[in-house]
Amino acid sequence: MNKTKLIKKTGIHKLFKPFYGGIGHAIMFHRVYNDNKKLITGGLQVTSDYMEQVITYYKNNDIDIVSLDEFYKRITSKEKSKRFVTFTFDDGYLDNLTHALPVFEKYDAPFSVFVCTGYIDKTAFLWWYLLEEIMFKQNCLKFCYNNQEYIFKTETEEEKRVAFGKIKTLILECTNVSDYNALMQLILKGSDVRPFELNDKLILTLEQTKKLSEHPLVTLGAHTLNHMALSAMSTEDVYTEIQGSIARLKEIIGKNIEYFAYPYGTTVEAGEREFEIAGKCNLKMAFTTQRKNISRKQSKNIFSIPRVGINPRMEVDHIDLYMSGFSVFKDSLGNLSF
Repeated sequence: MNKTKLIKKTGIHKLFKPFYGGIGHAIMFHRVYNDNKKLITGGLQVTSDYMEQVITYYKNNDIDIVSLDEFYKRITSKEKSKRFVTFTFDDGYLDNLTHALPVFEKYDAPFSVFVCTGYIDKTAFLWWYLLEEIMFKQNCLKFCYNNQEYIFKTETEEEKRVAFGKIKTLILECTNVSDYNALMQLILKGSDVRPFELNDKLILTLEQTKKLSEHPLVTLGAHTLNHMALSAMSTEDVYTEIQGSIARLKEIIGKNIEYFAYPYGTTVEAGEREFEIAGKCNLKMAFTTQRKNISRKQSKNIFSIPRVGINPRMEVDHIDLYMSGFSVFKDSLGNLSF
């Protein structure tokens, strides 16, 4: 019996619910893809069957699945409500329409998609997929950036993972779009990977984005123009990324945009400055990726809503540990394993 099942069997996780369970939950997905052969980015994908298991988990536990509008209403209301959950998807992948929507329709369950408009307009790179593709085609990756030469061996799986992590750090440290684009061009140089080919393959088109927005179960929110780590950018550029994506998405779908999600969204990439800026952009709520449940006092922190990212490595039993608050408590202690 693994540790998760053992904890579930003892029932000790239930002791944490009054303190860390909160009043509701926000769940984060990215892609729904049924043929997962990715080495590094596989954690961004779930199968339709797995997602259906997660949906039925909440239904079986009598937890209301709500839209962002209802989620906002319950957070800001002084009246007590039944426990609730909202499902969100980040980036704006085509499979949110082709794979996710049919499952949510089956259960008449609402969900939302936070769209990075630069992916639609082909002004932003899907760098994690591009980088993984390059590393699978090359045994070595080298480039010179900011007068420093970088050489990464990418022969073994471990070398690929290490290289990916170090290059990710460089990307997230970019302070402006020009530097980000320059770094991406250097990484792509010498490979036969076409930078925007993956946008065509994986991302919603303008027409598909509008079609998805018109579905009664779906709410669209903004996710910046270029999917950069906002904390590394100037205040002026952060305003541009947030306001620009709101304006562009409104132009695409013809509706007001009231919700936003910070790219990457941990405490490293999104902090008090970013929360304050989001609050000045005529938004109702903004979402992070901090792995917590929704507090009874969340209305005081409406621009830093936490979300629990769900991936195939998490069994339903593990999800239950998060909903009870046990895993939230564990995370607060640092890298304690169980």
